[in-house]
Amino acid sequence: MKKGFTLVELLAVIVILAIIALIAVPIIMNVVESSRKGAATSSAYGYIDGVKIMYAKEMLSGSDFTLDGKFNVDAEGKLEGHDVEVEGTKAKGGYLTYSDGKITEGCLTVGDYKVTIENDSITETIKGVCDSVSKAKSFAEDSWETIIANVKAGTTDAYNVGDKKEVALNGFEGTFTLRVANKSTPEACNKNDFSQTACGFVVEFEDIITGYRMNSADDANPHGTNKGGWEASEMRKYLNVIEGEADSGTIYNALPNDLKKGIIDTKVMSGHGKGDTNNFITMDKLYLLSPHEVWETNLFYDTVYNNTRQLDYYKGVTTTENYSVAIKNYKDSAWIWWLRTAPSYYPEVFYSVSGGRFNIEKLSFTEIGVAPAFRIG
Repeated sequence: MKKGFTLVELLAVIVILAIIALIAVPIIMNVVESSRKGAATSSAYGYIDGVKIMYAKEMLSGSDFTLDGKFNVDAEGKLEGHDVEVEGTKAKGGYLTYSDGKITEGCLTVGDYKVTIENDSITETIKGVCDSVSKAKSFAEDSWETIIANVKAGTTDAYNVGDKKEVALNGFEGTFTLRVANKSTPEACNKNDFSQTACGFVVEFEDIITGYRMNSADDANPHGTNKGGWEASEMRKYLNVIEGEADSGTIYNALPNDLKKGIIDTKVMSGHGKGDTNNFITMDKLYLLSPHEVWETNLFYDTVYNNTRQLDYYKGVTTTENYSVAIKNYKDSAWIWWLRTAPSYYPEVFYSVSGGRFNIEKLSFTEIGVAPAFRIG
């Protein structure tokens, strides 16, 4: 008579199979995951080769086709309408930036993976989705997300110096106009002792937000003091969030959150007053302009003149004799507005702009206009 398995024997077999499954399944899953990850990486390399082949074919055919710039990859894996020949899985989103004969930067969504590319090499393959970059239309029309993405990608041909965009500030009545003040980055911008305030993609307030003092007056300084310069000024704290200063950052905090995501820390160099002997270097989100960033003329007491440059917006237009472009309004009337530099010869004033002309003002005057700038990057 045949004897069957006992319950104990069956349980033992089940336990053994469970143990084998616990060991084998993760290994198998890792193999599958590794295979998928490898396939995504291979597909991305396929795009690198495919784009170059496509470009070469276009050039050999005598086409006027150019590929410099940033191009989105659509849901069908096409490069803005160009069907790239790729072996394996096609991407379903992302972008590629082609320049100097190579993919300088890119991100491709292949399957469940986000593959990043830099200088024709894969730098990372991780689970995720690439952020697609909407093609730039205009500074006025585009969302801040689109503007920021295109500035980072270097695809800013649709944004011109002088272009404007309306913005609302939390806690301030009405809307204000921002304009592109600079796009260029000359070689001087790469120097260690050079202010970054007029380098790259600079945006400034076309007109004045409000009036505010540069520094308060006290018994020892009835008009305020410029000792400590821009770095120690109450104005800098009014514009920027300063660590340890509970009431700082009024203007920065009033900006739209989607704009703040793109504002970068900027090395700000500012000239000193009579009470100091060195220029000041700070890292700020928002800053006021310096005299040289408005006028090309060397103003005698501006000790930071050689450490910055005239913004593209004012270059070739604004001089100490031709100054109408430097006029800023507050509630439809021309107002005086602050600059960030103190003249080295005087102890209780800062530079300002009055009717477009170069001027100086007592620091504690509260009815002086605030019109900051910032960089996106």
